[in-house]
Amino acid sequence: MKKMHAETQKQRTFKEGLRKAELTKIAENIKALTIRIAVKVGDNGKIFGSVSNAQVAEALAKMGQNIDRKHITLVEEHIKALGTYSAEIALHREVKATVSFDVVAE
Repeated sequence: MKKMHAETQKQRTFKEGLRKAELTKIAENIKALTIRIAVKVGDNGKIFGSVSNAQVAEALAKMGQNIDRKHITLVEEHIKALGTYSAEIALHREVKATVSFDVVAE
């Protein structure tokens, strides 16, 4: 019985290693993306509302990277102006990617 448990643990460790390698590759792909988030802007250059992690997730999805918004943390908390910002994406407890994105006028 103990031998079966050890084999299961080996399999789990092996699968975890494969998954981590796959997520590391995805993280590298995400870092290379140029993300633009178009927003409505008032006369004074300020945007209506603020940019959220959901908008970053939506922009990533349009580029073929489906990341749950819960895994995206904006470095700057309240994004209310045009410019370049960054977000941290937690793909795995050991695999994180930082992506920069541009907030541009619609």
